[in-house]
Amino acid sequence: MHATIYWIEAQSTLGIAVIVLLLTYAFAALVFWVVTTLSRRPIAEELKTISPVTLTPLAVILGLLIAFLAARVWDNVSQAQQQVGREISKLNEAALLTRSLPADVAGKVRAGLKQHIDFIETQDWPAMGRFEASMRVDPVGLTNAVAALLSFTPAQPQQQLAQRRALDALAESYDARVNRIRISYVEIGDIQWVAIPSSSPD
Repeated sequence: MHATIYWIEAQSTLGIAVIVLLLTYAFAALVFWVVTTLSRRPIAEELKTISPVTLTPLAVILGLLIAFLAARVWDNVSQAQQQVGREISKLNEAALLTRSLPADVAGKVRAGLKQHIDFIETQDWPAMGRFEASMRVDPVGLTNAVAALLSFTPAQPQQQLAQRRALDALAESYDARVNRIRISYVEIGDIQWVAIPSSSPD
């Protein structure tokens, strides 16, 4: 189920709308088939005693459940987007600050940042898609960039300020990475999925 949900979330807004519409019609067709089948059996007489009025509260409960679950999903998506944007912004900020540092130090820092970005694209993101991303995996490129900054002793106040701010930016980038990995494991529990069909008025 995890892979299916991730695949649906990866589609465009129009694609998700079409998928939801098709699933709704498929579910409605299934309900119609079940009702038609039961109507030919003796139990149909007992089902007629169920008042349609009792279905209204169930429909309201179902609508509220779907609304709450949807709100939670979109909130998680929004938080994930914020963390990704923050991570990229801080990496870019660190790269810009290296312009005030000597060329050899700046080159090492940018090489580390490039290595870290490659790591995100080739390892971190695919692992998140498989729900296998781990905060224990050391981002070597980011570590190398920090090591290059710490190995430099600034001789000018401007360089000292750039070094400190670059280190702060890399620390915030690492924190954003931890947060996005944590959010990637947030999901709707199985018991919540069970609650939806169980509360369906159909």
